[in-house]
Amino acid sequence: MAKKDFLAKSDGPLAAQLEHFRDQIAPYLGTFDLGTPAVPQPEITAQAADATAFRHILTQAAAHASAAQSWTAYKNAQRDGGEATVTAPAFLTVPAVLPAAVPPGIVPRFRALVASLKTHKNYTEAIGQILQIEGSQDAAPDLENSQPDLTGARVVADEVRIPWAKGAFDGILLEVDRGDAKGFTFLATDSRPDYVDTAAFPIGGATWKYRAIYLMDDRKVGQWSAVVSVAVGK
Repeated sequence: MAKKDFLAKSDGPLAAQLEHFRDQIAPYLGTFDLGTPAVPQPEITAQAADATAFRHILTQAAAHASAAQSWTAYKNAQRDGGEATVTAPAFLTVPAVLPAAVPPGIVPRFRALVASLKTHKNYTEAIGQILQIEGSQDAAPDLENSQPDLTGARVVADEVRIPWAKGAFDGILLEVDRGDAKGFTFLATDSRPDYVDTAAFPIGGATWKYRAIYLMDDRKVGQWSAVVSVAVGK
C-alpha cells in the first residue's frame, strides 16, 4: 500500500521534524557510515545547521509579523486619531547568539539526505519511524461505497469541465446523457482530473447530464456518483 509523503507540510511541524532528526540521528551515524557523534560527516553537520537556522527564521518571521501588525495599528492611530489609546510598540532586539547562515534549499537537502539513508543496506523501517522519516500508510479505499464527486461541472468557453478527485483509485468511467432520448451512454475513461468534454454544443441549447464511477485494476468499484446537470449552448 502506498505511503504518504514523510515530510511535514506546514512550517511549525516541519521545524519540529528537522529538529527531531537532528537530535535523534546520533546513535545511527555508524549504522549509516556517517561518522560518529564527535565527528559526523558533513551532510549531518549541514542538517543540524539547517534545523537550527530554520527554527530561528521561523521564530523571527513570527515576531516580525506580530510587530508589523502592532506598528500598523500605532501608525493608523497616530495618523487618524480616535478614542482608543495605542502606545508605540517596543523595538525588536537582535538575539544575543545568531545561528550560522545556511544556503537556500533546506527542504531539498533534507529530502536528499533521507533518500540516501533509505537506500543504505542497514536502513530499516523501524529506524525510519524513530527518526520520523517514514510516511504513514494511505487508508485503503472503500471499494464498495466510494463514489466520485462531480460537483462543480461547468461550461468553460465552449467545453464542459468536469472536476473529480482521484484519491487512491486508478481513474473513473464517465457517462453522459445529452438529452437525445438515448439515456446515459459511455463518454470516456479518465485517469487524470479534470475531465474536459469537447463535444460541440447543440444549436438551441440543451441540458447534458453526467455521472461517473471509480475504476480500480480496470474494473468498476464503488457507487455511481450523483448525476450533475450542465446547461450548454444557446
